[in-house]
Amino acid sequence: MGTFPVIELIEKRPDLIKEILISSSYDDKENLINSLEEKNIPFNIDDKSINRIAKKGNVYLVGVFNKEYGIIKEGNHILLDRPSNMGNLGTIIRTMLGMGFENLAICGDACDYFDPKVIRASMGAFFKVNIQHFDSLESYNKIFSDNELYLFMLGESSLLDIKTAGKFTLCFGNEGSGLDSSVKSLGRPVMIPQSSQVDSLNLPVSVALGMFYFTQII
Repeated sequence: MGTFPVIELIEKRPDLIKEILISSSYDDKENLINSLEEKNIPFNIDDKSINRIAKKGNVYLVGVFNKEYGIIKEGNHILLDRPSNMGNLGTIIRTMLGMGFENLAICGDACDYFDPKVIRASMGAFFKVNIQHFDSLESYNKIFSDNELYLFMLGESSLLDIKTAGKFTLCFGNEGSGLDSSVKSLGRPVMIPQSSQVDSLNLPVSVALGMFYFTQII
């Protein structure tokens, strides 16, 4: 739901689209309809359906698309273990793309990454990122054993001690519980330096800081 995510869907993954719902109040209907007709994408002017499914007002476009369970590619990855907040996940996906990361591994019992809240929070970046679900961090590691895992955990050595990196995966745990200590043996535990005034940083901020630091050292 939302103009920008739907436009990104139309531009980046028209092959997935089942239908575009357009509000009669949408300012640029004529140009959009011309574009959809050129691409043979089904559409309807349907205020009733939009009002029924929209969680908030001012929704002018809704994209209905087929789910496609993708596969991440070789290279540097972001890994989220059991993420539970859909807004956080969408924000992380958008930030990943801004930092040049295009492969996201999601492990364990996680929120539904196809949920409209995720896609809307990503501002359409969802359609440009490869996402793959794994049963656990261990099962991910069996497939991508060439990647060095950096495990973001409290009470570990400083992230700033890392000066260079080869092919890597930045691993972050659930918003509430973080990464389990049992995974320490799989990689290198690190923490983002912070003051003693707070217990921890929230997940999107931690992922953004980790990604930014690694873009500076590789």
